Amino acid sequence: MIKCRITIEGIDKTGKTLIVNYIDRLTNHKYITQARGILSHVAYSMLYSRGYEYDLTEHKRDIIFYLTADKEDLEVRFALSGEKEIDIDANLKAFEDAIDLLIRNDVTVISFNTSEQSPYQIAKAIIHIMEALEAE
Repeated sequence: MIKCRITIEGIDKTGKTLIVNYIDRLTNHKYITQARGILSHVAYSMLYSRGYEYDLTEHKRDIIFYLTADKEDLEVRFALSGEKEIDIDANLKAFEDAIDLLIRNDVTVISFNTSEQSPYQIAKAIIHIMEALEAE
């Protein structure tokens, strides 16, 4: 089964855009890559009590790559960026709850910790997963 769309998800400062750019560069834009998708929609709907309901059946063929990072690392990243800090715990919880919901609806979510692996390592791992799927 070929899955050619790559969605990179996670709270702010986890490296989504950087990893999308790595994948694009390393594969010469072989895949459709995007930062943020259904996982972010569901998580932020939960976090901000928006009350939206999503039809997750259309995402059963997707593979969502979720980026997280250690809380202390995220605090440093926010401080260095000069951007407004967020409630890291609440955001992480919202994403964890959204992941649980997606998994219960047969959506594949694969996690990486950007405090433990470099963007290059994560991008290469994602590419390897995609290439393995194409070989099926």
